Amino acid sequence: MQQPELPSAVMRWVRRGEIDLIEIDHPVGRGLVSRQGAQLLDWQATDQPPLIWLSPATRFEAGRPLRGGIPLCWPWFGPRPGLPAHGLVRQRNWRLEAASHDPEGCTLRWRLDSDPEQRALWPHDFELVLTMRLGLSIKLSLAMRVPNDIDEPVSFAFHSYLALPDVRTATVDGLSGSIRHDKLSNGAPTAQCGIFQPGKQCDSVFTDASGRYVLQRAPWPALRIEAENCPSAIVWTPGEQGAAAMADMADWSGMLCVETGAALADGLRLQAGQWHRVVTRIGVVEA
Repeated sequence: MQQPELPSAVMRWVRRGEIDLIEIDHPVGRGLVSRQGAQLLDWQATDQPPLIWLSPATRFEAGRPLRGGIPLCWPWFGPRPGLPAHGLVRQRNWRLEAASHDPEGCTLRWRLDSDPEQRALWPHDFELVLTMRLGLSIKLSLAMRVPNDIDEPVSFAFHSYLALPDVRTATVDGLSGSIRHDKLSNGAPTAQCGIFQPGKQCDSVFTDASGRYVLQRAPWPALRIEAENCPSAIVWTPGEQGAAAMADMADWSGMLCVETGAALADGLRLQAGQWHRVVTRIGVVEA
């Protein structure tokens, strides 16, 4: 695939292993974006701790999921027998449609359309447009459209790996009132009350969630996560034992996934021919 030109001195194409990347060095912040998956891999605003975590052991191999950043899971979240986990789009090369910058940051717009290879796995056509706005905070906006009715809900997630000093002391506020589905215990769903502490290991989906969360990551500034049309939240950390089973997972205690999307019973019913837009924002809570 031919690399489109970048219209800015603050962005340039680089290659790491088998993966094409856009390296960003802007006065407001620095980061890395992968063409595979249209995946933001790293972002750190100037004079701030990092927002996004990328595993030091990530394997930059074509077709292999990249461990860290914000992968997009679509059109399903989680495993499916005989099919790729977390959907079809995070291991595909997207097309860069536009790139620009201004004094407040950078904007990238990516596009992915269905093709015969994808339809062999999921027999539906689709159009996806992902717009990234990177500055003092991060904003990802996904527009999705299917031309025909489909007989199943679409689930998705912005699978955000957020950077922090130590996950074992982190807490997430804003989940109270949602329904927690704990995948580790396989127990019945329970109502979440109060501030959530993931601890050493956690894999939970929260349905009917607020879309407004605060991740406390002392001594670093807290992060605010805000979402639009994302009725689910997912909180995940593999813990020491789980991380040991993943060849591409290193420094597991330095990250926590606080994801926004639509999973389980929150899956979306898309109207044929209509654009549906979902958004996630991540930024530092101002003191």
